[in-house]
Amino acid sequence: MADTVLIVDDTPANLQVLGQILKGKGYEVIAALSGKDAITALQKRKEIDLILLDVIFWKDSLQVVLIA
Repeated sequence: MADTVLIVDDTPANLQVLGQILKGKGYEVIAALSGKDAITALQKRKEIDLILLDVIFWKDSLQVVLIA
Protein backbone atom coordinates (compact mmCIF):
# COMPACT_ATOMS: atom_id res chain seq x y z
CA MET A 1 0.00 0.00 0.00
CA ALA A 2 1.27 3.47 -0.90
CA ASP A 3 2.11 6.03 1.76
CA THR A 4 -0.66 8.58 2.22
CA VAL A 5 -0.07 12.35 2.19
CA LEU A 6 -2.64 14.89 3.38
CA ILE A 7 -2.19 18.27 1.66
CA VAL A 8 -3.89 21.32 3.21
CA ASP A 9 -4.04 24.56 1.21
CA ASP A 10 -6.76 27.11 0.48
CA THR A 11 -5.61 27.50 -3.13
CA PRO A 12 -7.06 24.74 -5.33
CA ALA A 13 -4.30 25.16 -7.93
CA ASN A 14 -1.65 24.43 -5.29
CA LEU A 15 -3.52 21.29 -4.24
CA GLN A 16 -3.79 20.17 -7.85
CA VAL A 17 -0.12 20.72 -8.75
CA LEU A 18 1.30 19.20 -5.58
CA GLY A 19 -1.21 16.35 -5.73
CA GLN A 20 -0.19 15.49 -9.30
CA ILE A 21 3.49 15.53 -8.38
CA LEU A 22 2.99 13.27 -5.37
CA LYS A 23 0.67 10.88 -7.22
CA GLY A 24 3.29 10.65 -9.96
CA LYS A 25 5.78 9.54 -7.31
CA GLY A 26 3.42 6.80 -6.12
CA TYR A 27 1.83 8.43 -3.10
CA GLU A 28 -1.85 8.34 -2.25
CA VAL A 29 -3.02 11.94 -1.84
CA ILE A 30 -5.83 13.44 0.20
CA ALA A 31 -6.48 17.14 -0.41
CA ALA A 32 -8.17 19.56 2.00
CA LEU A 33 -9.06 23.20 1.39
CA SER A 34 -9.18 24.15 5.08
CA GLY A 35 -7.99 23.10 8.50
CA LYS A 36 -11.52 21.92 9.26
CA ASP A 37 -11.49 19.67 6.18
CA ALA A 38 -8.08 18.33 7.23
CA ILE A 39 -9.36 17.49 10.70
CA THR A 40 -12.29 15.64 9.15
CA ALA A 41 -9.89 13.68 6.93
CA LEU A 42 -7.76 12.79 9.95
CA GLN A 43 -10.78 11.59 11.88
CA LYS A 44 -11.86 9.39 8.97
CA ARG A 45 -8.39 8.02 8.16
CA LYS A 46 -5.86 7.51 10.91
CA GLU A 47 -3.22 6.00 8.59
CA ILE A 48 -2.02 9.27 7.06
CA ASP A 49 1.79 9.21 6.86
CA LEU A 50 2.55 12.88 6.17
CA ILE A 51 0.67 16.17 6.45
CA LEU A 52 1.71 19.18 4.35
CA LEU A 53 0.13 22.35 5.74
CA ASP A 54 -0.09 25.83 4.28
CA VAL A 55 1.43 27.99 7.04
CA ILE A 56 -1.10 30.75 6.39
CA PHE A 57 -3.54 28.49 8.25
CA TRP A 58 -1.54 28.85 11.44
CA LYS A 59 -4.59 28.65 13.74
CA ASP A 60 -6.13 25.76 11.82
CA SER A 61 -2.70 24.18 11.41
CA LEU A 62 -2.21 24.09 15.16
CA GLN A 63 -5.51 22.25 15.58
CA VAL A 64 -4.59 19.79 12.84
CA VAL A 65 -1.22 19.10 14.45
CA LEU A 66 -2.75 18.60 17.88
CA ILE A 67 -5.29 16.11 16.50
CA ALA A 68 -2.73 14.25 14.39
